[in-house]
Amino acid sequence: MMLTFSKLVESFKDLEPDVLMSQLDSLKVSFAKLKKHGFDVSAPLTRINELLALKDRQQKAIKEKNGLDKEVIALKEEFGGMEDKILELERQQVVLKEKICQMESCGRDRGVELDNLESEFKATSSAPW
Repeated sequence: MMLTFSKLVESFKDLEPDVLMSQLDSLKVSFAKLKKHGFDVSAPLTRINELLALKDRQQKAIKEKNGLDKEVIALKEEFGGMEDKILELERQQVVLKEKICQMESCGRDRGVELDNLESEFKATSSAPW
């Protein structure tokens, strides 16, 4: 039993941050069994509880980070869509400016034609018989 207690205490040195909660729970059960045999396991149990609390916080932080990562991806996709819409609107704006320029040019041409027709009308109406 003493050897088991020492091995369990020693196993804390090898724990990595990615240790599964089930492994910590298993250690907790093992120490609880040793407690029934008279071993003072309060310090290891306290440490296991601290590690379990840290793992719980770690899992919550991972879940939150994953959620944020998904939101960032969604926002970047939305942003890209907006950029595409902006480019399309800019293209449409160029087309409309070209149409406006063409219409203004046609309008000027018609204005010149009207001036010419007016001059021709005056010339025709005032021509000698």
